[in-house]
Amino acid sequence: MDDDDMLRVAWNDFERLNKVGKPFLFSLLTIGTHTPSGFIPRSCEGLEYNENAVPMLRAVHCSDLLVSKFIEQIRSSSYAANTIIVLQNDHPLFYKNAIDGGFGDGLKDERDLFVILDDDLDGEFEIKKRGTSFDTFTTVLGYLGILDEMNFGRNLLSRESLPFDADDEFFVNASRILPKLSYDEAVRAQQESNK
Repeated sequence: MDDDDMLRVAWNDFERLNKVGKPFLFSLLTIGTHTPSGFIPRSCEGLEYNENAVPMLRAVHCSDLLVSKFIEQIRSSSYAANTIIVLQNDHPLFYKNAIDGGFGDGLKDERDLFVILDDDLDGEFEIKKRGTSFDTFTTVLGYLGILDEMNFGRNLLSRESLPFDADDEFFVNASRILPKLSYDEAVRAQQESNK
């Protein structure tokens, strides 16, 4: 499902869950910026952007627009006061290398995105503790005062999670496994396993 369609369905579900009147967690995953070239839904086909931009950068521009509109829809609704919005990526994507099609380099310059939007926050602050996307849900639960540690995650508001630096050999090698896999390879492997 393209991101624009998914966000339309998500808004209806968000409204329905709010009307029930009980606390809930609502998690969405967009696909627009997934490699190798991103996915541009029909609603963004006419979106003006740098005509020389590679498809991935066009997809990033589209996703940024769609997600920001969805967030504004929530924040301008009657549900805004009781809603905390968390934005995160599921893994770093080396956007500076998306321009020339290379992925996997520039690891030391990339960070996970993790943002909490809450009207109760006074100003903004940056967490500079080391962690992974495994830590984000635990950090949200810690922010809500529920728990600070799970099997796969730590609350980054209270402590670091990773016992090694970003340039540690183990971290570098583990982080480069995914970029070396291609969609075509995955499809071929799936077809072979179905035989």
